Amino acid sequence: MEKIIDAILGVIEVVAITGAIGFGGAIGLRALHDEVRKETIEALKRPTPSLSRFSRQLTTPN
Repeated sequence: MEKIIDAILGVIEVVAITGAIGFGGAIGLRALHDEVRKETIEALKRPTPSLSRFSRQLTTPN
């Protein structure tokens, strides 16, 4: 009977530890996703000098 109880407690421990690691990983991935998204939007808002010059050359009459 003790072996069965020990086995059940072992399984519960493994599930709890795995769940905690998975939950922490999910939170970390969400934070990373939000940071990358924010940086990407900021990068797209800033015009690059070469692109601005190129678009100016396309729109100016010769």
